[in-house]
Amino acid sequence: MPGKAVLCPLCWASEKPMDVKAVRRMRWAVGLVLVMVAIVTTVLMVARANSHDGMSAYVAAAERYQSAVFKIVNYDSTGEATSGGSGLLVDSTGLAVTAFHVLRGSADARVEFQGGRMFEALGVVAWDSVADIAVFKVGRKSEEGVMHPVANAYPELCRLAGLEVGAPVVAIGAPEGLSNTISDGIVSAIRNVNGEVRVQVTTPTSHGSSGGPVFDVKGRVFGIVKSGIEEGQNLNFIAVMDDVPAMLAETTLVSMPEFADRTLEVEEVETFEDKLFRLAREEHDEERFENAVKIYTQILESNPDNVAAHYEIAFCLKRLGKASQALMHINRFLALSHDEDRYRERALKLKEDLEILTGLKVK
Repeated sequence: MPGKAVLCPLCWASEKPMDVKAVRRMRWAVGLVLVMVAIVTTVLMVARANSHDGMSAYVAAAERYQSAVFKIVNYDSTGEATSGGSGLLVDSTGLAVTAFHVLRGSADARVEFQGGRMFEALGVVAWDSVADIAVFKVGRKSEEGVMHPVANAYPELCRLAGLEVGAPVVAIGAPEGLSNTISDGIVSAIRNVNGEVRVQVTTPTSHGSSGGPVFDVKGRVFGIVKSGIEEGQNLNFIAVMDDVPAMLAETTLVSMPEFADRTLEVEEVETFEDKLFRLAREEHDEERFENAVKIYTQILESNPDNVAAHYEIAFCLKRLGKASQALMHINRFLALSHDEDRYRERALKLKEDLEILTGLKVK
């Protein structure tokens, strides 16, 4: 039934009656909007809660292995403390992993676990200066023999395969000497430079973080903290675990003093050749390969047996599509004397690729 007409109290004019159906429609519309707002708010709150729970879950997955993470303090042959870092105990026999540069040149190293438990580095099992990884033994000598530290749990070591850019990661280490510091971030890039995989993460690190484990969302260790760029914010790099299982299988134990003798870096004055090589590497890293080749060529003109120049120029020439020239340089590198390290393995792989490109080897 339509509403009755009413008089306006100001002008005494007759007003049009309100449309009851229109009012009802308006009320339904307002009610529907309020319901939708409530639903959206609830969904956002649940998503936020789930996101927080997910973050807590993967941080908790790493936290349970804190008892296997330790701080390292290095000493030289005179007993003076020189540097430090972090490391990870991988089993109950005292096998541990850290960054090679953390132990490099150390004649002795002391290890401190959560709660203040102290042990020492008994010797180095294997190391890879290219990947920046070292496997060593941790323990404490006594009249009864050698006692090894024991953790509440040991994390699984996993390969890089399957890890994607954007994946969340957690690092545990001793930045600035602060033991068992946990920080999280994401994988910001995965790069391949001359056959070396470089994983870039946003996880905050600092001096003392090097060698500490980096976990994926399942609580597995896929790498250790390798280095960072101090001028950048959260620009840090990870050494991956792909080759560590083979290193853990090594049985030879090199004493710390011998390890120091074999890895100690002697500070030298930069020669003109060194300066040229540094400039070439800068061009190389910026992917200005033609410029890098010119400088490497200049080095080789004055020193035809510079193994590093042959190695680096081969990768540049391959990127420039000059496979035949690259093969010549990599063959020269393999023929010259150099340290037996991962460089040789990568050179052999490059040679195989170049032989296929040049038709000298059948696929």
